[in-house]
This record gives sequence, structure tokens and C-alpha cells, in this order.
Amino acid sequence: MTDLSRLARKITWVLFANQSLASAGFIASATINSIIGAKLGGSPALAGVPSAVYLMGSAFAASAWGYIMERIGRRNGMVSGLAIGVIGNALVLSAIGKSSFSLFLVGMVLMGIANAAVTLGRFAAAEVNPPEKRGAAISNVVLGGTFGAVVGPLLVGPMGNFVRTLGMDELAGAYLATLVLFVVSALVVFGAAVALVPGIPQFKLLLLTQCINGLLLPVLLFAIVSLANNEEIMGEYRNRFVHNLFAYGTTIIVSVLSLLLIGKTIADMF
Repeated sequence: MTDLSRLARKITWVLFANQSLASAGFIASATINSIIGAKLGGSPALAGVPSAVYLMGSAFAASAWGYIMERIGRRNGMVSGLAIGVIGNALVLSAIGKSSFSLFLVGMVLMGIANAAVTLGRFAAAEVNPPEKRGAAISNVVLGGTFGAVVGPLLVGPMGNFVRTLGMDELAGAYLATLVLFVVSALVVFGAAVALVPGIPQFKLLLLTQCINGLLLPVLLFAIVSLANNEEIMGEYRNRFVHNLFAYGTTIIVSVLSLLLIGKTIADMF
């Protein structure tokens, strides 16, 4: 197998992962779009409007994404589309909190635009494979969408229960799941594309990403401890003095060691 063949296979699997994650997000939100539409619109007659504007956004954006991807490439096009989808999901979450039907529709339009970009991204599998393998490559990528279609609806219930513990409407859970899946999908596409660049120093790249993770670790640790002290969320199970003594002590020690290790790693790299 040639290097180009291996590269094509890797890109196809990256696209499979992208389609799986993005499709799971789209389907998770699609299961309750009509419910949200009827609730925010104040009438069952408006239940179909969100899906209609979503499809319109996708249809009108498809041609535009075709021209855009010719200029910036499939990878950048898909990442840009997913970024628009993240913004759309954020608007939907805000709309649910504010009970704003119009803001909800704007978010749905942006999600439709994102869907068009992700769908067109499938054809990257054909572009990197020889003619005799293009059909199979596209089929494998589309199979990722099938996987997402099965997993997506299964996220609605658990995520609804989760966001309810945060004081949010349980219907917002599906859109929060979609937002997270879009972010992860964009990182998969962008990260894999960078890693596949010929000649890139992958070991240094790996060290750099781990340094970034290390810088974020103290922030995450303190956020977790703060969450454990939130009486509204944790109730009677919130941290007490002794728990906080160990929690903050461990967090500080781990954070200091992490920062020292980052400093040594960066110094060794240069």
C-alpha cells in the first residue's frame, strides 16, 4: 500500500468520525425541534416552523459552501461550518432561557447552514481516493451519519436530566449535547488535518498540545472544586471544611507540579 493510499484511508476515517459526531448532534436536536417550536411559539401550529427554517438555511447555504470550499478547502469549510453550528446552538440555548421564538429560529437557520457544510464535507472522501475506491469511501463516511442517527436520540434523555440539575430547562439538554459534539467534531477535523501534514514535527506538536492541556488543568480543577461547594447544585452533599482542605490542597499541589512540568518541557523543546 502506498503512502498516498494510507493517507486517503486516514482522511476517510477522520471524515467518518466527523460525520458520526456531527450527525449525532443534528439528530439529537432534531428530535425536539418541534416541541421547542410549539412551546416558544405558543401554538402547536408553529411546531413545524423550526424544521422549515433549518432546511431552508441548509438549502440556501449549500451552493455558497461549494464556492467557499473551493477557495479555503474542505477542512477549513467543515470547521467553519461547525463553528457556525456552535454559535447557532448557543443562540438556541439562549432562546430557551429567554423564551424567545425569534431567537430560536435564528439559531435554527445557523444550524441549517452548519449542516450544509458538514454534508458537503463527505465528498472530501472521494477527492482523496482513486476512482475505483470513491464509492466505497463515500459509503463509509455516510455510515458515520447512520451511527450518529442512532446515538443522537439516546442523548436527549440523559442530557435533559443533566441540565435540569444546572437549573436549565430539560429541553435544552439536547442542544447542549449538540454544541459539545460540534466542538469535538471540529477539533477532530482540524487536529487530524494538521497531524497529517507531511513533514510536520508530530512529536513537538504532541508536546505542545499536552502543554496546553496542562495550562487548562488548574482552571478545570478549581472549577470542579467550586462546583462541589455549590449548595444549590450539590445540596446536602456539598463539600465541608475537611473535604475542601484536601480538595484545595490537592488541586494546588497538582497545579504547581503541572506548571513546573510544562516549564521544563518547553525549555527542553527549545
